[in-house]
Amino acid sequence: MSAKTLMQWSGVGGLVAGILIAVLNGIQGVLLTSMSFGQAAATPGWIALQTLLLLADALLLLGLVGLYVFQSGESGIVGLVGFLAAFAGTVLVAGAIWLQAFMVPIVAQATPEFLEADPTGSLYVGFVASFVVYVVGWLLFGLASLRARRVPRWASLLTMAGAVLIFVGLGAEIDFPVGSVVFGLGVAGMSRALWL
Repeated sequence: MSAKTLMQWSGVGGLVAGILIAVLNGIQGVLLTSMSFGQAAATPGWIALQTLLLLADALLLLGLVGLYVFQSGESGIVGLVGFLAAFAGTVLVAGAIWLQAFMVPIVAQATPEFLEADPTGSLYVGFVASFVVYVVGWLLFGLASLRARRVPRWASLLTMAGAVLIFVGLGAEIDFPVGSVVFGLGVAGMSRALWL
């Protein structure tokens, strides 16, 4: 398989990841505005939704690698640091998604009130640290992509805006994940450039 073909497949992975992230987070947002987190986690579709988000996160890693290789010559040290932080953050967030897919439904059945309480201690620190690395990495990677000018400008800006909105949404405890929808659309737009 040629390097160009691998790059194109990476683009497909990133595009599918971006679309899945936007759509699935939108669905999750609608669920969480109509019921509590514990109630949503106890529904039959919760595991399927989270499993698809986990798949999206894995495809996001594939797309990220292709995007970095595609523009590494132009993105400089900011691109490298952004890539490494975005990769590590995406892996960390995959752990949080795995927890939501396979552990949270069990907790929702046994002690739903636990899910309604604000997280504290190491759970809170780990969760916030994971998303900080994710957001900073994707923000830097979006900035490097903007400077490299190899992907559409609007897509880099959406990716950066989405990363910031994800972080703001965490702090504000907003039920509808606008940031994830914006971020997913940005990643999809960036990944499309790998097909050309």
